Amino acid sequence: VEVFATGLDNPPAALRVTLGGVAITPQYVGPAPRYPGLDQINIKIPSGLSAGPEPLVIQAGTITANTTTLAIQ
Repeated sequence: VEVFATGLDNPPAALRVTLGGVAITPQYVGPAPRYPGLDQINIKIPSGLSAGPEPLVIQAGTITANTTTLAIQ
């Protein structure tokens, strides 16, 4: 899944992502191609999550982005 954000000034190692409370190691964190100022985070959905809406939380250093919901099928 590709997630887009702005303001990821911290290095990728300082980024924490959780989906449904499960920690995810992003496969890619960096600038979105052809979109200056937009950041891209590629994640793989962890197995074992139940179908339905799950909270997606992104933390960059000490800053937590607004929580969003990702529908799992």
